[in-house]
Amino acid sequence: MGRLAGSVADLACEAISGAWGNTVVTGQVVTLLDSTEGGGMLPTGGMDATLIRQLIQRRLWDGRLPHDNSVELSCGPGTRQTCDGCSTPILPHDTMTLRIDAEDGREMRFHQECFEIWDEERVKDRQRRHSHPR
Repeated sequence: MGRLAGSVADLACEAISGAWGNTVVTGQVVTLLDSTEGGGMLPTGGMDATLIRQLIQRRLWDGRLPHDNSVELSCGPGTRQTCDGCSTPILPHDTMTLRIDAEDGREMRFHQECFEIWDEERVKDRQRRHSHPR
């Protein structure tokens, strides 16, 4: 049975990897973390901070997340809405921060941890762009 499950996971990983940006195989579970359409799933036990950082970097690069400052509107328990950082639901036991982009007014929802990573990455990205003008 272990051999069969491993083979299925390997086949699924090969079939999916061409269509999806990031695929992680954990044990016998294939977890899709991101797609070109911004979807995602949280692996059992939580998503690794390194993977979240990579997702947020990608979203900053392609414009799905802004580089601008933001204003906090509220902070509290999650409402099962999707996190703009990692595309997973922000559950009631998670801390959610609701923010508004200071430049374009877009509303963003983050797990507190995802917000902190986004905030670090947007500042780093802005510093890189200013030190290497195009």
